[in-house]
Amino acid sequence: MNTEHIAKVLHTIVAILLIGSFNSTVLAQIDVVADRPTATYEVGELMNFNVLSDYTGTATYTIKLDARSHALEEGTIELVAGQTVQIPFSYFEPAFLLCEVQGAISTIAGAAVSPFELQPMESEPTDFDQFWAQQKNALAAVPISPAISPYSSTSKSDTYQLSLGNIEGRRVHGFISVPKGNGPFPAFLTMPSYGSGGGHVFPREFDAEILNSIIVVLSIHNAPADQGDPNAYKPDDYTDQYKNYYRYGLLGGVQAINYLFTRPDFDKQNLGVMGISQGGGLSISMAGLDDRIKLLVASVPALCHHAGFHYDRTSGHPHYLFSSRNTYSFDPSHEQNALKATRYFDAVYFAKRFKGPSILFVSYEDDVCPPSSVMTAANQLTNRKIIFNRRESGHSNPDYWDKRFEFIRSIMPQTKNTLTNNAPVNTGYYTNINASSTSTGINQSIQLSAEIFLDDVRVDLPVSWDKHSGPGRVNFTSTKSGITSVSFSTPGTYVIKFTAEDTSFLNTDDKWISLTDHLTIIVQ
Repeated sequence: MNTEHIAKVLHTIVAILLIGSFNSTVLAQIDVVADRPTATYEVGELMNFNVLSDYTGTATYTIKLDARSHALEEGTIELVAGQTVQIPFSYFEPAFLLCEVQGAISTIAGAAVSPFELQPMESEPTDFDQFWAQQKNALAAVPISPAISPYSSTSKSDTYQLSLGNIEGRRVHGFISVPKGNGPFPAFLTMPSYGSGGGHVFPREFDAEILNSIIVVLSIHNAPADQGDPNAYKPDDYTDQYKNYYRYGLLGGVQAINYLFTRPDFDKQNLGVMGISQGGGLSISMAGLDDRIKLLVASVPALCHHAGFHYDRTSGHPHYLFSSRNTYSFDPSHEQNALKATRYFDAVYFAKRFKGPSILFVSYEDDVCPPSSVMTAANQLTNRKIIFNRRESGHSNPDYWDKRFEFIRSIMPQTKNTLTNNAPVNTGYYTNINASSTSTGINQSIQLSAEIFLDDVRVDLPVSWDKHSGPGRVNFTSTKSGITSVSFSTPGTYVIKFTAEDTSFLNTDDKWISLTDHLTIIVQ
């Protein structure tokens, strides 16, 4: 055998070994999932992360709050092909958790601990409302000066490029799609996801046609939406509330609403806001900033609970304090200034100001807008609220695209009258709660009743009643029945919370739905 032939044989052997090694790694499977279908537990309750692999070997695991937090627990487990290995864990305050297992491949699972008890770590600024009133007053001095030009058209809608005046000599840009038909129409403001390039923001004529509504899609940048802005997100000093870039975006949203109210084809009553990620956080913020908004849709929203990271908790995108520590060498003064200034742009504080119905979409494995930050904001919403939970989704939630339409139709029936043949008319989930009175005396009973509907048909789901807020003790004759009575021990204002949950999808999917409604009762 000559030298060249030997070399070829050795090359072939090495190639086979490398391919075999590559295939064994690619084909190796590890699955980790919480041992409860909803992956939801109470504070202090034991949970198990079940790990199943198709090979035998050693793996490591890390349990933490989110992708940017330190490890709460680390360890090693021995995998046996086809057998489940459990990682037990308990946590003693409300939170979401990630368990990451690393072996031949890496995989994660999310879990929640008393998620409906998550609350902000910081109080809102005492001048929060004063600050935003000042900003809106500055905007009011800016002419709307709309610039509109045709962009595209279908048989059912017309779309235009839109540009409006904004503060400091800037413009706010976007698109407006208007149905062809008899108005006036409802209207929706769509806030943008993170990004700045040409085409990042695009028309939503499908939304206009399916909802028979005016749809405004905004960019928050100072350039036409189809061109992109090379100076996007600049300047942006998040240690100063007057220099935060999102100030332009939120005031641009207010100006878009101002413009809508000048249009004769808008019905001046039915106005909603919607968005994903950055757009979701901006939507929550807009809903709390402008009381002309009557309906909120937010999927995996950013801009929630900026202060969390300061307290070793979870914060959402854009992760201001994480950025402060890593960019400014752990300068405590920079972090403290960022902590104070970003509170003016936290969806948590805007959420408590919105009094309309909302639908939110939460993903347990989201490492961009972690679910702890999202639920901290969601828990501030005290009207009719629906949450679509996904146990195994990351920074997306596939339910958003269709379920937002169902929710909108349930709140605004006008949107059922679409221009599209055979358009869906489903109204999804909604609740209807009633009280025999909204005022009473100490230890006097009020009768409560609640019904749950799915596509306008009454359904039975597990329910519960609880006190959301109030100065004294609240007594229910039954907390687990749709019909009950309640009495109060102390005078004051109480908010009663009704909750239902549909977990039937867990038989075939990783999602479940939480429904919440609230009722305010005055006790004299």
